[in-house]
Amino acid sequence: MKIATEKELCERFIAAHPRSEHLYFEVHIPGGRADMLHFEDKIVTIYEAKLSLNTSLLEQCINRKAFAHFVYAVVPKVSYQNAFLARIFQDYGIGIISLAESHYYPFGARNFYYKEFI
Repeated sequence: MKIATEKELCERFIAAHPRSEHLYFEVHIPGGRADMLHFEDKIVTIYEAKLSLNTSLLEQCINRKAFAHFVYAVVPKVSYQNAFLARIFQDYGIGIISLAESHYYPFGARNFYYKEFI
């Protein structure tokens, strides 16, 4: 199933999230608005959803790190062409969550920074 809009991507992520009752949407923070914020047990996680992995998403996630314990980029899939950029996300400590049903893992085995929700 192809994800056509960010709204559809967010809806699918919310449906797959194990603790969606702790998710807040379009949260105003200094410098902008976080797409989704998860707050539980004093731990803040920010999720930024975009239709592709790109440098503007990387910049947005880096800026969000000042306001959360963990930051994740939520994308429909990470392709082979995005492997280098995905490595940069990992270097900055930003997780990538893919909602793809079938997926190529650019780093071989799954690691802490890369999660897949089906």
